[in-house]
Amino acid sequence: MRFFGLRCLRIFMPCVFLFGVPVAAQSTKLGLLPGHGENYLNWQSTVSTLNGSGLQIGALFTPSPSTSAAIPVQLSSVLSGYGSEVGMNTILIGHSNGGIVARLASQGQTLLGTATIGTPNQGLPAETNADELAGYGSDMLWDALVTINDFSTGDYYWLLDNVFVFAYYWYVQVGGGMEQVESWAGMGTQAANEVHIGSPFLTDTANGHVITELSNATTSVGVVVTAENYYYGGPLRLVSDASAAYDWSIAINGLGAGLLGAAQYIYDNSYPMTDQNYREVEDLDVLADLLFYVELVWCSGVTEPHYFDPWMLHCGDNDGFIGTLYQTRPGAATPINWTDAKAHLSETEEGDRIVTLLNQTFGIPF
Repeated sequence: MRFFGLRCLRIFMPCVFLFGVPVAAQSTKLGLLPGHGENYLNWQSTVSTLNGSGLQIGALFTPSPSTSAAIPVQLSSVLSGYGSEVGMNTILIGHSNGGIVARLASQGQTLLGTATIGTPNQGLPAETNADELAGYGSDMLWDALVTINDFSTGDYYWLLDNVFVFAYYWYVQVGGGMEQVESWAGMGTQAANEVHIGSPFLTDTANGHVITELSNATTSVGVVVTAENYYYGGPLRLVSDASAAYDWSIAINGLGAGLLGAAQYIYDNSYPMTDQNYREVEDLDVLADLLFYVELVWCSGVTEPHYFDPWMLHCGDNDGFIGTLYQTRPGAATPINWTDAKAHLSETEEGDRIVTLLNQTFGIPF
């Protein structure tokens, strides 16, 4: 099927046409690969920017493989749908895990270029630390529940005190709560296991593993993203812009300070102190401490490879979900740094930066 000299890549599959492009420039093809839990819709903002940029791209395709599947399976899905479009005139740009799919694609064929954006090229600390991060969140929920219970019921409601709270505590400790959080975040999938720090897929030199990437690309780029205000808001930074993340930080720490103030008020004005008063003060103190540390714990969890060591609580540069040290690609790729960028979940919306990347790094003219 032809429209204005441009060919639709696949009927009934996501495709985009760039009209008004000179025929001579139509040999350059651009594929945008999604990250975990994403699909072609996540690239719509950038596609719109590319359409209006004037870049001389002949064809653009946006596959939607099952991103929870093993990375080689994702690549097979891309090639089964767009194999004829992936070749020596093709640039593949992959976000997050999609970047590893792009890297793996360069093993089997020569490409014009590859670029990884916010990709866990050297592993994903958040996957390694998933239990600790989920456990911290569970502890916060547990203490909030206990605090509400101690203030509202005291020692009078036996069922709530001794059955419901006890059951919830063991539900968390046994791992049910953690499993739910990990399932929601996509941890434990085949793709997540392959980007575990030190996983065979990332470290083995056997054929078919990403470490054996041949870099059969004229230009190979590793985009390292540092999000603006990455520290503020903890995990809420992922769903907030930079300004809102700072507001979240103020709210979180303000709530912690308010809880400490309430604990001090109870201590100063309850005389004599009852057992319930002591429990209330302790509950408020513990919950306040958990709030004060939530940003540091999250930042440490997504940047430090703790393995079996105790938490060091050291915060490194990151994009809200992946530390910059783990996004790098030593040796095979040209590093490009995006500073003051959007957070991880919004990196596919960095259309202006991607236009600049294609023009200045890959040499695509306007």
